[in-house]
Amino acid sequence: MNRNASESPVDRLIALAQQKPARPGAGASDEPAELETLSLGLPSARELEQNPMWKALLQFRAFLPYIARLLEMSSPTQQSTAVSTELRNEMRQSVGGLEASQRDLRLAVCNSMVRHEHASGEYNLRRADCEAGVKLLAQHLPGIHALRDVGIADLEKYKHALPETIYRRCRHVVTENQRVRDAAKALQSGDACRVGGLMYASHASLRDDYEVSCRELDLLVELAASSPGVYGARMTGGGFGGCTVNLVREECARAFETQMARTYQQATGIAPDIYVCEPAQGAEAWPAERSCRP
Repeated sequence: MNRNASESPVDRLIALAQQKPARPGAGASDEPAELETLSLGLPSARELEQNPMWKALLQFRAFLPYIARLLEMSSPTQQSTAVSTELRNEMRQSVGGLEASQRDLRLAVCNSMVRHEHASGEYNLRRADCEAGVKLLAQHLPGIHALRDVGIADLEKYKHALPETIYRRCRHVVTENQRVRDAAKALQSGDACRVGGLMYASHASLRDDYEVSCRELDLLVELAASSPGVYGARMTGGGFGGCTVNLVREECARAFETQMARTYQQATGIAPDIYVCEPAQGAEAWPAERSCRP
């Protein structure tokens, strides 16, 4: 790569990222994850290490054509925690609770192995619907700038001002924002059942109101709901294929993996990829003074 002397570290990193060949994703933002690690490996971009949100914004800019969403690219978690991110003011909060009431929990990611080609265009339509909803609601709620400024009660009060489709798109976003807040509280209190219920409600909203699910994702959620030890499941990523994420009891995780692989393949003829995991410490810069030698 040719480097311009006036080129900033950020621009160099973006240029390097864009040299990577595009490949279909699984809805789990693997390209931004690679870029997260890459950004820590550039000594000239140390400011990226010091500002996690700057890294996330960089990743969003570099991979916007892939419809990779910023929430999937937040900076590294800590062991056994989730991260709550407030994008407007760049606040991040670690949310504990993945070990609740002596019940170790695991996250299981199920890849449907399908990716419907119209996903990117549909994403742009959903965004346009939400922006149109904000403009219409602003006529009754002065001062709002985004759907995050709208409460559920306000949306219901002024639903008559919205076309049906735009109302449903807005209802998904507004109720999903509340589900995120409720899930953070439930995790902090160790209420895995509450978190699971919110996951199922989220998927139903993504399926019915936002309409970004597909037959294969719905099937994975249905199969998970009938599996022992599963608290909740939902699609993740941009939709129209990709993955579901499932909250599972550790003691049931391997049986879940086996059962899901078997039943999904029986129903679709497709062998899914399934990964049982837990939040771990994310990528970190390796101190210069530390040696790689044994």
